[in-house]
Amino acid sequence: MSLRHWPIALLIGSTAISPLLAAAQQANTQCHEQRQTLREQLQQARLQGDKLRQTQLNTELQTLTEQCQGLVALHPRQVEYEHINRQVERRETLLREALGTGDAQLIELRRNQLAKSREKLETLRR
Repeated sequence: MSLRHWPIALLIGSTAISPLLAAAQQANTQCHEQRQTLREQLQQARLQGDKLRQTQLNTELQTLTEQCQGLVALHPRQVEYEHINRQVERRETLLREALGTGDAQLIELRRNQLAKSREKLETLRR
């Protein structure tokens, strides 16, 4: 592309991007307003001591925040997999510590716990 075509390309590009930026700003403003409204309602529920309403509003606020940030909820099985994976790592550390103590009963206990956690992890992988 020659230098004389650059201004035209920039003009076309900026024309195409401007509506997208305006829409994003409008969506961001709407999200902010909705979050503010929910926060105010949550504050009122706290002052009134309405625990059920607080729970509902917290859930709505969390969902709205995720939607506004474009976050996608994780699959429940993925959450469980991550939890079990961290458990395996934790139990590996405990086994290493037990090996350092030389206590045969503790070592055997930690090995069994680790084996069970690894088995759960393998089950989730399938």
